[in-house]
Formats: sequence, C-alpha cells, structure tokens
Amino acid sequence: MPAHSTLRVKLIAGALTPLVIAGAFQAIYSVASQRGSARDGMVAKAHAIANLLVGNAGPSLATDDPSGVDEGLANAERDPDFGFALAVAADGHVVAYRGPKEQRDARSAAATITTWPSLTEDDDAVIASYPVTSNGKSLGEVQVGLLMSNARTQAAWSTAWSALISFFGVAAAVAVVLALAGRIVRRNREMTNLLDNMDQGFLSMSRDGTLAPERSKKAIELLGAHVEGHKLWEAMALLDADAAAWLELAWGSVLDGVMPLELTLTQLPSRLTANGRTYHIEYKPTLVGDTVGETLIVITDKTAEIARERAEASERDLLRLIERMTRDPSGFAEFVEETDRLVAHIDADTGAAVTDELRRDVHTLKGNSGIYGLTDIATRCHDLEDRILATGDVDLAIKRGIADAWHDLKTKLDMLVGTRDKHTVDVRDEDVAELRAAIARGAKPGALDAMVRTWALERTRARLERFGEHARGLATRLGKGDLEVDIDDRGLRLDRVRFRPFWSALGHVVRNAVDHGIESADERAQAGKPAHGKLTLESRLDGDAVVIEIADDGRGIDWEAVRDKARAANLPHGERADLVAAILSDGLTTRGEATQTSGRGIGLAAVREACRELGGTIDVTSEPGHGSSFCFRFPGAIAAMTTRMPRISERAS
Repeated sequence: MPAHSTLRVKLIAGALTPLVIAGAFQAIYSVASQRGSARDGMVAKAHAIANLLVGNAGPSLATDDPSGVDEGLANAERDPDFGFALAVAADGHVVAYRGPKEQRDARSAAATITTWPSLTEDDDAVIASYPVTSNGKSLGEVQVGLLMSNARTQAAWSTAWSALISFFGVAAAVAVVLALAGRIVRRNREMTNLLDNMDQGFLSMSRDGTLAPERSKKAIELLGAHVEGHKLWEAMALLDADAAAWLELAWGSVLDGVMPLELTLTQLPSRLTANGRTYHIEYKPTLVGDTVGETLIVITDKTAEIARERAEASERDLLRLIERMTRDPSGFAEFVEETDRLVAHIDADTGAAVTDELRRDVHTLKGNSGIYGLTDIATRCHDLEDRILATGDVDLAIKRGIADAWHDLKTKLDMLVGTRDKHTVDVRDEDVAELRAAIARGAKPGALDAMVRTWALERTRARLERFGEHARGLATRLGKGDLEVDIDDRGLRLDRVRFRPFWSALGHVVRNAVDHGIESADERAQAGKPAHGKLTLESRLDGDAVVIEIADDGRGIDWEAVRDKARAANLPHGERADLVAAILSDGLTTRGEATQTSGRGIGLAAVREACRELGGTIDVTSEPGHGSSFCFRFPGAIAAMTTRMPRISERAS
C-alpha cells in the first residue's frame, strides 16, 4: 500500500476510533440517564399524589365515611400513569379501593400501616404509602401506585432519538474526517515533495538520540534509510567519525542541563565533511518545560557557499594586504616574514599529533591575521583550534588549507605588486632634523654615528600604533564603543629581527585587554568609570633594560576565578606569583566559551615563550575593578637605542 494511502487509513482510524467509542458510551449513558430520569419523575409524582390523597381522603377516613374516602381516592385516577389507590383503616381493613378489580385482593393483602411515608417498587409500578394521623393517633393509611409503562416507553423513544442523533453525528464526523484526512494527505504529500526537492536534509531524533523513521530525501541520500534504533552519531560515523564522536560526547552535556541550553548547543559539531563536500548541521530542540524533547536536525550543503565565501574573503583579504602594504611597508614586510614562519611551522609536521608549540603557533597566526584583516586565514585557524579541542587530533585537511590559503594570497599579491624590498631604513623628517641639530651643536662623530645607526633599528612607536589601531577596531566590533589609546614610545628603537617573535605574540595581550578587560559602556557607568575604556601602550629604557608595558583601566583579573581554574588543573595556586604563572600557562582560561578573539588559554602562553626566548621577564599587576598591567622587561644586552630624551605621553590619533 502506498505511503499516502497508509497515512489516510491511519488518520481515519485514529480520528474515528475515539469518536465511535465516545458515541457508544454516550448511548449507554443516555439509556441509563433516561431511565433514571423517568424513575425519579415517577417517584416524585407518587409522593405528591399520596400526599394529596392524605388531604382528600384523610378527613373522611377519620369520620368513618367510606364513600368520602372513595371519592377522595378518585382524584388519583385522573393521572395517566394511575395504577391503583386504596385506603386502609387503623385496624387494617380496606376502606376503599380504586384500580383493576383483579388486583384488589393482592393489593389489599399487601397494604400495611406505616409510621412514616415510604416508597416501594415492583416490576410494574412505584407505590407510595402515607400514614393518616390525627393528634398523634394513627387513623389508617393511603397508598397510590403509578405504572412505569408510559415512562419506560417515553424513555425508549428518547433513547432511540438520541441514538439516531448520535448516528447522524458520527456519520457527519466521518464525512468531515474523510475530507480532512484527504486534505492532510495532500498537504503531507506537498510538504514531502517540497522537502525532497530542497538541498537540505531534514530528520528528527528523540531525547536519547534515536532517529525517527521520517526523513527527507536529502537526509536519506546522506545518512541512509531508517534503521530501527539507529542513533544520529551512529549514522554520522559512517561519514565523519570525528564529528560523530564529538556529537555523542557533547550531547550528554545538552541532556545534563547543568549549563544553559544555548551554550551546550554551540558545543555540538556544526560541520560534517563527507565525500569531498561540507555540510552545516543545525539542532532545533523542542522543550517540555525545561527538558529537551524531540530535536529537529537540519543538514545543509554548504560546499558551494563556503567556496564562494572563501573566494570573496580572499579577494577582500588581498585588498586589505595591499592597503596595509601601502600604509606601512616595513611593518607589512615583517608581517609577511612572520606569517611565512608560522605557516611553515604549522604545515611542517604531516602527523596528527598536537603539541603546545603547534597550539601557540596556530593561535598566534589567528591573532596576527585578525590584526591585518585576513578573515579567511583567521577563520581556518579557529576551525583547526575547534577540531583540536573536540578530538585531540589535528585535522590535516584544515591545516593544509591554512597553508594553501596563505600561499595563494601571497601569489596573487606578487602578481599585482611584485616583490618589494624589505631591507629598507625608515628615515623620517624628524630624524633628519635631529641629526642636523646635533651637527649644529657640534656633536662628536661618535655620537653622530650612534644616532645614524639607530635608523637601522625599528621604531617601537610604529608597532604600538598598529596595536592601538587593532584595539580600537576590536573594541568597536565587540560593542564596547570608542576606545581611548595612549601611546608613549619614548623614541625607543629595537632590533627588528630579534624582537619580531615577541611583537607577533604581544597581540594576544592587546586582544585580551580589550576582550577580557575593557567593560561595556553600561558596566563602566555602573562602576563609576568614564564611558570609554582606556588602553596604554608604552615602550621605554629603564636603566639598561628595555620595558614594554600594556595597561588597561578595565575590570581587572578575577584572581579567585584563576585560583579555581589553577586548582582544577593541578597547578600551584597558593601565592599571587603562582596565579600569575597559571594565567601564563598553556590551556588555562577563565572564559567559558572560546571565540575568534580569545578564550583558548593559549595566547598568554605564546607571549611567555616569546619573552623567555629573549631572556625577558613578565610582571602582571591587577586589582578587580581597577584594570590590569602586563610589563615585559628585557636585559640591556638586547640591541636597543633611543634618539630622544623621554617625553610626555603622546596620544594616538
């Protein structure tokens, strides 16, 4: 039988079965109700007539007037249900009788003197017996019997009419159900055709993950036909074992209900890769109170869309690179070198093992790509981090895609603008003016030579300005309004090559300051702070040491939350120094959810390693509600020079 015909039969049977049962119960109830009503009516009428006879025949019974008693009983004969009436004297003899003669003896023999009104019933009649008294003395009794035949006949007719009405009601209901069933079947057929001709797969699963039999054509093509008791992750395992294992593990968190549903749903795998195509998975649960019930699964083929988006993102990224190269050739050349280094490290190992160095390189590449607006590479890095977190292994396809995306971008850039010389010296008008002033002052040749040699070093101001620009853009994207950035470089220049890994990693501190530290305008108003957050970026010489400091006036570090996380990770957590070491360790974060900006617990570890490579130290100071400061101090043996005396803070425009 076709599926639509089966559905029609099920709909009709499902709709009519309770209706027929209800009709049968209604008929039974109607018969019982009608009979009960008829009996109650006859009982009430028998009491009324008996009471009336006491008033009519009682006086004659008291005066021993048989003819008067007989006339009094005659009033009862006018009732259409009259069966008999009789009056009995106190000594028990029958004074008068009205009714069928053949029943006189039997009715008379059954008559007794009662103290209180009473009612008896036999197969044919309802009999009411009322005593006749005067001043507490019994004078006798009157009885009246009403026949039930008329009432039963009327009840039978009423029952028949009720049954007939019920029959027509059921017939009308059958017609309506047939019409509705046909309409539902047509709508179901139309909906099935619609879903089967969409590029999305639709199916549903119960609370324990068991898949329902109904699913769209696309879902059948992807996951196969229904298998009794099959769970979603079991069906997915045939296509993407990692995503299936991730789903089975994360679904338990959804059912536990410990964390908000919105959060646990985001932890479910949203991407499925099969047969060279990429699918997006959506989970739409129904809630029964606060409990997750049946969940609709929507699977969408995103292969073409992802390819188009990545192509568009690549073109946008190329334009951003050209713009940054034009504005800051020196910084751009270094970004390309550093990205080449990071991509080479990430792509070097073809295995699936995960190391702390790999995590830091991927996180740093993501951050640096974000600074330069390379959204495609940043997104790929974020996807790789997600997969590492979910499975503990490296997805080689994603890793290879990162390298391919960067090499493709560089190839396009070289075709457009050619290879640019990165070995240039940044000499500005102010440098020439300072040199001329030194010559005019009669500076010695050694001093002039030292001043000119500083030109081969990199200005820290350029670095700090890049971080400031990125911080303001990030604050805007995160909805934290305009960010005030103060830059004080003290004219410091540093060795470009030696400090390159440190500058690359320092972006993590800047992003954390904006994302973790700076509050929203509403939060700052409640805390009595200015509406706009403030970020201070400073470089200076302190004796023979180079100092780089990043400070914000945000919410500060929640040291107790750090202590809890450190305790859970079995890290030392007794002293403040232990807590500082904890936040600089791999994998520790106080964020509940990782984002494109932060939350992996990797960025600060990357900064720590870059600082150690230069022999530097890190000092972290923070008080809740009063901001945080990360101060990096490097020994004087590192090439560093300044051409100017320390000057007042210069605010970045």
